[in-house]
Amino acid sequence: MKTVTLELLRHGPAHNQLLSPLTQYLALCGNHPAVTVSAPFEHKQMTARLWDLGDYGFADPDGTRKKRRE
Repeated sequence: MKTVTLELLRHGPAHNQLLSPLTQYLALCGNHPAVTVSAPFEHKQMTARLWDLGDYGFADPDGTRKKRRE
């Protein structure tokens, strides 16, 4: 499996940067041209979707992810 890194950048200060459908982001991926994108969901929804996909850097010390899948 190949790892793909996608960077989402936005204007503004380096704090309080939760994903928002109201914000436009600059998407960078490898040597592809940069494009402007927006997300159709809030930060919490994106986190939940990534959590459901599997191990994407989220710690699971108490087995919560496993319990949610059952």
